Amino acid sequence: MDYKSGSIILPLPTEDVLVKREQYWRVELPQSYKDFIKKLNGVKPVKATITYDSHSENIECFLCILDSTKDNINAARLDIDVVMSPRIERMGYEEDSIGVHVLPIAKMDYGNYLALDYKDGDSNPTVCVWDNEESGDFEPVTYFVANSFEEFLDMLK
Repeated sequence: MDYKSGSIILPLPTEDVLVKREQYWRVELPQSYKDFIKKLNGVKPVKATITYDSHSENIECFLCILDSTKDNINAARLDIDVVMSPRIERMGYEEDSIGVHVLPIAKMDYGNYLALDYKDGDSNPTVCVWDNEESGDFEPVTYFVANSFEEFLDMLK
């Protein structure tokens, strides 16, 4: 995947930061995603078009993972936790629940998100488009994209 020069958001997340996020979200991130985010945190692809359910949509940028949003105020709006906050409230996430079911990882056209889909309880999430507009309270509307993050990355080649 080609990406825009200077679009990587620093500081890059460390393994410790990723472990903290996994514990907070109560999910296990795919190793391929962890490897990706450790190198390409918040990157903007030159062109990345995803086709799903007879739609095509572009990825504007991948979301980032910051240890502290104070580290980079300009990038804070693209931090996964910041993006998720209002959506978690809307989806009815509770502290006692089993964890995040749909984890946004990239911002797409039309206000949608590319996401890791943990809804089936599998530790190997699929990749989906989370339709922000069609989703209702407690009901995320998603469209399948790939069986794994690795398969998704292969689609971008």
